[in-house]
Amino acid sequence: MSLAGKKILVVEDEPVMVKLFRLNFEMRGCEVVAWDSSDGIVEQVLRQKPDLVIMDLIMPLKSGWTLLEELKGDGRTAGVPVVICSVMSKREDREKGMRMGAFEYITKPFDLNELVEVAERAVAAGAGAAGEHPEAGG
Repeated sequence: MSLAGKKILVVEDEPVMVKLFRLNFEMRGCEVVAWDSSDGIVEQVLRQKPDLVIMDLIMPLKSGWTLLEELKGDGRTAGVPVVICSVMSKREDREKGMRMGAFEYITKPFDLNELVEVAERAVAAGAGAAGEHPEAGG
């Protein structure tokens, strides 16, 4: 599945990482919206209507775990696929993220090709699960 025309919300407080995500996905035809705060994540997702959320776990104000819990616990945002991209590399962290509803858990540093492949699968799964795209022939 192509990512062209898709919107990705990047929840990341490190400007260098935001720039990396932006360059990587915009050259593939995506719209990238960066959100550097962990406050108001559900409202931000409802406002932006992204096809995918890529988020860090180490954030100011609230942890990424709390954000993931808020997104997956709200029926309005639960169907949006979330890919965690974090330096937290313990197996327990990955298992916790997956158990909490993340589509995938990628550790930093990561391979850009792997990130794109995961993003493509997440967007495809999200489109199939959302049931909000009747024109897709689902």
